[in-house]
This record gives sequence, structure tokens and C-alpha cells, in this order.
Amino acid sequence: MADFLVIYHGSGNQGATHEEQLARMEAWLKWMGGVGGNVKDAGHPAARAWTVSKDGTSEDAGANPVSGYTVLTAGSMQAALEMVTGCPHLAEGGSIELVELMPEGHASIR
Repeated sequence: MADFLVIYHGSGNQGATHEEQLARMEAWLKWMGGVGGNVKDAGHPAARAWTVSKDGTSEDAGANPVSGYTVLTAGSMQAALEMVTGCPHLAEGGSIELVELMPEGHASIR
């Protein structure tokens, strides 16, 4: 089993009515329940994103900033992909970046 970082880009519910927000939350809870025990960290939505350079300057993160994350556990990249395919974020018009994480305790020098 490996851990996968699910990075959400775009979407959101700006201007949504209260009923639309409730329906959105229900869809997310249903999806999270469906992937059940594979959710290692339900994550958190992001409020603002900046790109920071080595000289310390920063600017808005650009056209497709991160809007949140989740960490899933799965037996393979394909299994993780199948889990995120049903994520409501995609139906809301967002995109998902799926990243396999290095095993805990694995040292990597790049």
C-alpha cells in the first residue's frame, strides 16, 4: 500500500446558494464515505496560494492554484486514480493532480 497526495486545483463554490453549498457538502461526504478507509488525511481547503522564488519574492500562484488536498492510501496508482475519478471536485469543474508519495522513512536526495 502507498500514500497518494490528491491536489485539487480550481473550482469552488463562489456565489453558491445555501442549498447549493449543502448539496456540495453532501456530495463530498458521500465520496469520502465511498473511499472510506483509504482516506489517510481528509485534508483541508486552501485559502490563498503564492509562488515564492529563492530570492524571497512572491506572486500569486497563477492561473491554476492549489485549492486543497487529501491523502489517500491505495495499492497502486491505478487504484488511486479510480478513487479520485468519482471525486465531486471534478464535477464542479476543477482538476486533480495525483502524486504517489515516497514511503515514510525513505530518504531521497535530488
